[in-house]
Amino acid sequence: MTLQRKTGRSTGGMAPRLPRGFTLVELLVVIAIIGALVALLLPAVQAAREAARRSQCQNNLKQIGVAFHNYHAAKGVFPPAWTEDDRPDPAARANNLAWGFHILPYFEQGPLHQQFDAEKQSTFGTPGGAVENIDLIGTVLPGYRCPSDSEGPPTAYWADYSPYNPEIPALAASNYAGSSSVCQPCHFGWFVEGQTASACPNGLTGVMYRNSEVATSKITDGTTHTFLVGERRFTEGSGGPYWASLPGPSSNKTACWAGAVTAHLRDLHDMGLPMINGHWVGYSSYHPAGVQVLMCDGAVRNIGEDLEIIALASFIEIQDARVN
Repeated sequence: MTLQRKTGRSTGGMAPRLPRGFTLVELLVVIAIIGALVALLLPAVQAAREAARRSQCQNNLKQIGVAFHNYHAAKGVFPPAWTEDDRPDPAARANNLAWGFHILPYFEQGPLHQQFDAEKQSTFGTPGGAVENIDLIGTVLPGYRCPSDSEGPPTAYWADYSPYNPEIPALAASNYAGSSSVCQPCHFGWFVEGQTASACPNGLTGVMYRNSEVATSKITDGTTHTFLVGERRFTEGSGGPYWASLPGPSSNKTACWAGAVTAHLRDLHDMGLPMINGHWVGYSSYHPAGVQVLMCDGAVRNIGEDLEIIALASFIEIQDARVN
């Protein structure tokens, strides 16, 4: 018989020693350290996400600016805030379609634009039947929404408010409003080109209003110094904003609906509220430190909340000879 020699260290008859685990105190210390690191990193992550959302919003405005300038190249003027004729019956006036509709062919949405019947009111049709204007104005377009306001509803429901508007199942939301006027009658669409009043001696002085046709040659203050489109937080109701249309003719005793597609310097009910992050028909944003505004030259600028009202007025007017 051949005996084999044992190798390796003898355990001396004792069981192998198990590795020591963490104590409760050690686990609590590790958890506390991880919690502190998360608390330090979370604001940085949130800031990075907001920076990305802000950048996307800025890109949306730039694309809108490209569409505006392509529209201008094709027609020689910027699009109107909304179109509305002068039929004797104010309730029947058409078509109430807004600037967001008019730039669709230049916003990579030509097929959608062609589906509308611009000879009829924007609310024409029977919901749920054949695709008509009443259905199309509820089309959600991401290019008109700010990512920082993505938690808001994509559309708004308008109940029957006869004779001002029919029942609208869905009016698609936007986060961008055109620059209108410093004069409320002009903003509301009450005045036509060349018309003035004692309360509004200069008449129509903004870039967009009812049936407006403003060419860059009219912007003598310079396109670099004039508002075109700015941000607004979406709120259901008259404030909107909405990209496609007003809920009905603004001249049918619903002048405030002009605020659904354009911004105004002052609030009708509280003149003291600021235009930037102040009243419901101004400009507002979920971004920190002001709002982003598209200028008439296509550039996007950040406008702070502390800007004086006189300076804001000069940004809105196109021929006031004040340059910011």
